Amino acid sequence: MNFSVNDENEIIYQELPIDKQKISTKLLKFNPNEEIQLYSIIKRHTIRRGKIRPIGDNCPMIYAMKGEDNLFVQDEIVEKLYAYAKKLILNHTFSEQFDCIVLIPSKHSITKRLGEIIHNVFNIPIKENFLRKNSVSQAILYVKSNTLISPSDKQSLLGALGTLQKCNEGLSIKNIKSNLRQYVPIFIGYNVAIPIDVKHILLVDDISSSGATFGHAASLVRKYCPTVEKISALTLFSPLK
Repeated sequence: MNFSVNDENEIIYQELPIDKQKISTKLLKFNPNEEIQLYSIIKRHTIRRGKIRPIGDNCPMIYAMKGEDNLFVQDEIVEKLYAYAKKLILNHTFSEQFDCIVLIPSKHSITKRLGEIIHNVFNIPIKENFLRKNSVSQAILYVKSNTLISPSDKQSLLGALGTLQKCNEGLSIKNIKSNLRQYVPIFIGYNVAIPIDVKHILLVDDISSSGATFGHAASLVRKYCPTVEKISALTLFSPLK
């Protein structure tokens, strides 16, 4: 499926040819000891842009589903997207079996809906509230104390986090430079008990950009669940690169 915006700020879509209806994959490498196979339903493509960010940026559908950027989408199209996601998941040959689903925290229902689709297809449990969003104040303290961050990068991070704090917004890395997102502790472990027989965890999120979200989530899985052998991820919308 391809999504675009009409003159009324409404999302419209086009069906892809059958041979292009497939899950895209990408290997995310975080360090020599951690790599994650990422599966994505909708492959995003870079849209040429000027100095002003276009409405909906490079993923207008996700903005509309979240009620942002004054974009909207008909419920019928949203349901077609979830049905399309289920079809692609059913038709894809995954190399290994997943044992448990961990949802990336979100105030929107998109990730939960996607997780429920995977749960129903593979009959594997969803681990509720394994992760919770960290607070902006705790992220600021962490950045201040991290001696591995250069002074210029630390200044940039503290400026962005300070803006979030002044606006009384929750922790988000959307407006932080992609190469600096690795330094922001986005999550904390919350309900972290995992059965010892769980060896392969599937992280689920609505969209991936820099991969930093999955990197932080994976580090907490490794910290609290040492018996887990492999971590993969699945998103509704792919990274741009």
